[in-house]
Amino acid sequence: MGLIDTSGTNHQDIGRAPWEAANMALDLGRERDLRDEAIAFVLAASQSGGGVISRDELESFTFDRQQVKLVDSARGIRNPAQLSATLSIMSSPRGPYDDELGDDGFHRYKIRAGEWGRGDNRKLHVAYEQRSPLIWLHKLRDRLLIPIAPVYLVDEEPEAGQYALAIGELNAFAHTAASAVEERAYVLVESRRRLHQPLFRARVLDAYGGRCAVCDLRRLQLLDAAHIIPDRNADGQPVASNGLSLCKIHHSAYDANVIGIDPELRVHVAQDVLDEVDGPMLLHGLQAFHLQ
Repeated sequence: MGLIDTSGTNHQDIGRAPWEAANMALDLGRERDLRDEAIAFVLAASQSGGGVISRDELESFTFDRQQVKLVDSARGIRNPAQLSATLSIMSSPRGPYDDELGDDGFHRYKIRAGEWGRGDNRKLHVAYEQRSPLIWLHKLRDRLLIPIAPVYLVDEEPEAGQYALAIGELNAFAHTAASAVEERAYVLVESRRRLHQPLFRARVLDAYGGRCAVCDLRRLQLLDAAHIIPDRNADGQPVASNGLSLCKIHHSAYDANVIGIDPELRVHVAQDVLDEVDGPMLLHGLQAFHLQ
């Protein structure tokens, strides 16, 4: 099935979108409009959802009043019939494909088993040739995914069965100029940041049930993932076991050593803050959590 489920519909219905007919392809301009709207949709949904988006939301997207599923029900690649190129790709931490970061600073996306540029892989290669913006979905659990977008396929490595993948338009352009040592170093750091930050936040907030570990605030837009061991340290890995889900005020307080947490999971507030007399925010937002 392509983008449009026409089962049970009258094909002479007035008001349908001009591309509703089965297998009617969009021109490249409208296809780019669809991609831009789809990317904006998944980023907005994940922002309000703690960095994740559900399969139901991905299947609810509409363009020109027509449903456009942004994820395939059975495959890790979404190839709508009406689009010339792949729309989204998926990675799983326990999946069969080894998507990794290369020494050049660009991620690698392993293709599905099959011939290069054929079958399910044909439209993926078109996405590479056209530099089409894609949505990269990472499985979190159940029907929840972490979206990274836009991403671009910037190089092909058929002998390894993979493409080089850049996160963001600037990184995609940087691929052609990333020959100097300092340029490669910048791209490497930027690529890690662009991938690790959203994955780390989503996984940490999910592990803590979407609430602040100190004050129990559940407003996802106000929650951050704080590193226990700072990410500037060698052991400060962006994994859930090295994370704390904290609201923005307690994240700032934690980073500034205003509060700390001991091995018994008790909160400690700095003595000078405990001695300070200010107002209700200081009293109830910080001092009251001492030794809790």
